[in-house]
Amino acid sequence: MTIPSASQAGKLDVNGWLDVLLPPRPQTGQDVLDAQSTIDALSQLAGGYAQDALTLWRARLADPKLLADWLQDQQDVLHALLQWLYATRNSAIHRGQFTAPADAMTAHAARGVVDMLLEFLGN
Repeated sequence: MTIPSASQAGKLDVNGWLDVLLPPRPQTGQDVLDAQSTIDALSQLAGGYAQDALTLWRARLADPKLLADWLQDQQDVLHALLQWLYATRNSAIHRGQFTAPADAMTAHAARGVVDMLLEFLGN
């Protein structure tokens, strides 16, 4: 087995990982079936969180409703976080009320994160 170089490692096929996590289908190739059985064996050997995470992701990917519910939960969490950061930014920057240097740093960090997220979401 050879270890991929940094340039090769940056070109991993995400769909290949998805194929390994999805339940086998009639068109599933032998290489994917082999990878699935290897991942199963590794997760059973590791146990704990590794096994639980594999089981959970396989269940999510096999059930569109379960995956949609998880995605909605993630969206709700990120939306609430963005609202909190935006409120922190507005209350600290627009009111100009700082009681300690840490407050100023927190306000500027919140402003930077919100501005970056809004720029990212806008594009």
